[in-house]
Amino acid sequence: MRQAFLLALMISLLLTAGCKSHSRQEENFTNWKEQFLLSDELSITAVVKASSDDTVSKYKLVYEKRGDTESVEILEPELISKVKAYIKSGETELSYDGAVLETGNLAEEQLSPMRALPTFIEFLEEGHLKGVWTEKTNGENSLTAELQLSDGSHMLLWINESSGQLLAASIHGSEAAEIMIDF
Repeated sequence: MRQAFLLALMISLLLTAGCKSHSRQEENFTNWKEQFLLSDELSITAVVKASSDDTVSKYKLVYEKRGDTESVEILEPELISKVKAYIKSGETELSYDGAVLETGNLAEEQLSPMRALPTFIEFLEEGHLKGVWTEKTNGENSLTAELQLSDGSHMLLWINESSGQLLAASIHGSEAAEIMIDF
């Protein structure tokens, strides 16, 4: 009887410790997210790999946000480098070497490499936090968060636990497409 009581006490203590750890991880992620989104000006350089069915493509992109205007510029592959998309209120313009092409409203566009980094920001701003945990990534502890948007798409995000540096994100849309982002 005494052993059963001690076992029950140990289990409840472990569960309580786990809950405290989980809430601390949620708090750490929430603090990181608030700090990350605090600025009106944001710049991210990342390698974006998009895959769907039988197609895989890889780009190095620069995302910038200044107030309510966002832009995505292609750095690699070199053949299409310097193409830049400007996004404001759902309207998009493509620019290359001074020439501008209006593309209209791309807000309903499916998940694509061009939309990957703006979608990443959308997840941080509007996504519902489904879970947070710690795991090893390349030999270091990372804070891993899962977020979901109202359309059912979800994102896994890995952040270096000690430095707060973005490591990677994986975005899965409602269609079969998957976007991997390496920061």
